[in-house]
Amino acid sequence: MSKIINFKNIASLRKKFKQKKIVMCHGVFDLLHLGHIIHFEEAKKMGDILIVSVTSDKFVNKGYGRPYFNISDRMKSLCALNFIDYVIESDYPTAELNLKKIKPDIYCKGSEYSKSEKDISKNILKEKKFVKKINAQIRYTSGKIFSSSKLINSFSQNFNDEQKSFLKKIKKKYSFSDIEIYLKKISNLKINVLGEIITDKYTYCEPIGTSGKDPFLVFERKKDKQFQGGSLAIAKNLANFSKKINLISYYPKKKINLRIKGINFDIVKSNKINEIVKNRFVDINTNSKLFGIYSLDSHKINNTFENKIISKLKSTKKNNFYIISDYGHGLITKKISDFISKKKYNYTLNAQINSSNRGFHGLFKYKYPEAVIVNTSELQYEFKDKTSSLESLILKLKKKIFPNNIVVTRGSKGAIAYSNKDGFSYCPAFHQKIVDKVGAGDSLLAVFSLFKFVNAPNDLALFVSSISAGYQVSVVNNESFLDKTNLLKHLQHLLK
Repeated sequence: MSKIINFKNIASLRKKFKQKKIVMCHGVFDLLHLGHIIHFEEAKKMGDILIVSVTSDKFVNKGYGRPYFNISDRMKSLCALNFIDYVIESDYPTAELNLKKIKPDIYCKGSEYSKSEKDISKNILKEKKFVKKINAQIRYTSGKIFSSSKLINSFSQNFNDEQKSFLKKIKKKYSFSDIEIYLKKISNLKINVLGEIITDKYTYCEPIGTSGKDPFLVFERKKDKQFQGGSLAIAKNLANFSKKINLISYYPKKKINLRIKGINFDIVKSNKINEIVKNRFVDINTNSKLFGIYSLDSHKINNTFENKIISKLKSTKKNNFYIISDYGHGLITKKISDFISKKKYNYTLNAQINSSNRGFHGLFKYKYPEAVIVNTSELQYEFKDKTSSLESLILKLKKKIFPNNIVVTRGSKGAIAYSNKDGFSYCPAFHQKIVDKVGAGDSLLAVFSLFKFVNAPNDLALFVSSISAGYQVSVVNNESFLDKTNLLKHLQHLLK
């Protein structure tokens, strides 16, 4: 494996081959195929020394189960090709770091990169700029293009039969460009979010034994982490898709002003309002949640406060797209929900039932939403019915609050959507690993709402929002939020 060069020694290659013309290629090269071989052959003919830079595992953003082969295996495969002289790892989102170290005479890419606008990540634009900076040339090979993603998707073990069947149907009905068209329309929407702002706190601890005097477990506190949750998490998920996000909520006056790029905070502040903090204690070794201590706002909202929220709703009516997430902590009173329902706002709804509001909260105070998103247990709770099929409960809910669309999430079983136009649509869950379920529902609500606001069909809206939720369960709480570019790349590779 003498062809593999350590990053620390990369600069020495340029010194070693001062009189030689160095050509550099860069990519993931996950499944080595004929297209790659033709590409490398052409690249080698452009100069004397061919160096191939390979994206490290953590920067491969091509969907589930990618990379199929790890960095070590991918580099070893490339070393087996005689016309490749050296192989180096690229531990960076683009090729810029290796271009800086190697300073090749020619940076060689496949013909598909000759049209920069087709590269979703826009990394090729950054690389082109950097190639110019180091006085190198960028050239493109002309060989036949093959797709590693398409080949891997065809035999991948990452999807079960239900997922493969669903993807096959989606591919027949829609292309990746269809999704791009919807997202372009979404980018021009003005979205209002209404709901409580919640601070999620994780206290990581480790069990050290039982108390010497009383029969209870003792834990050692290790560290605390805070996350932005509730309606603020929804707004942050939306901010990467639409240019204008307006968050209507309440917040304690004593707290610092909220400032986040892309979000307008239309907040009612008061000294009488308490911050909503949900503190979960987590085993640091297993990431299992042990118990929670919640600080909730128990103050009853008065008429003055209600009127302020209604006034904000009136002033934003011209931007008639609303996502309402009613966490049941007091912000949205019956008077406010009646106002929204009677004025027939164009809104999507999630009214969460949780440990602190069970028996006092539900969907039935709302009418005429564009879409309502609930989980299975919430729907069963609303009708006090655990035995009927979800389909029959969905139809009952349709007659009760008259939504245009209903989505019921089913955990690892995926989700069901219903509308009079599309009937029932079934989408399996898409996730590689579950790190934390907190935040998944908020991301699904956000993305499904956006697609319905631009009249996307239910199966496509459910597919894209399920992929989004699948990403969110792979991170701790809302440690990071949805990224439009990463989502697009993920979808592009899935639909090949």
